Amino acid sequence: MPGLFILFWAVALLLLGLGWAVSCGMAVIAWRRKWRVMKWVFAVIFAVFTLVSGSVLAVWGYGAYRSSSAPLVFEDTFRMKPPPGTAVLHGKSGGFADSAGVDLSFRTDRVTFDRLRPGKLERTSLQTYNSYSSNFTRPWWRAPTAATEIWMLDSSPFSFKEKPAGQSFYSEVTFMTWDSDGLVQYMWSGID
Repeated sequence: MPGLFILFWAVALLLLGLGWAVSCGMAVIAWRRKWRVMKWVFAVIFAVFTLVSGSVLAVWGYGAYRSSSAPLVFEDTFRMKPPPGTAVLHGKSGGFADSAGVDLSFRTDRVTFDRLRPGKLERTSLQTYNSYSSNFTRPWWRAPTAATEIWMLDSSPFSFKEKPAGQSFYSEVTFMTWDSDGLVQYMWSGID
């Protein structure tokens, strides 16, 4: 999926860049040949391409920054800034077309973990976790042990006839783990 994301934005930027270059070139030619009307027409087109290209780059850059800054990913996921005493270790989010995901790792106390844990998650076993874990391997994700609390929600299309209310994607999987050393790991994945 990241390959499609990169390809999409590469084509979009290529088209904007070509439009910008052509309109710039035509404005310079019109200016040198002293074509009064044409120099203003191409100058306006050049200005529009510059504004559109700059806006697209600014939006893309802001999104890339926000989805790779761990504290901002925490804020977007839990709709609050990290509480005092919470150290956000890793965070990444992303999406494209029909899928999205969040990966988050932080250290906090048990009370904060219980407050942050979505109510729809249910405690599950290490065996259930292991049956899913090959789908979301992360280099920084610490594998849970028998002592790790694992909370999960799997709302796959096989468990309901209609998409549940409040759910963004047709199929969503959420894992949230708690270890006694305060390490919390959160993974959410959605796909249509």
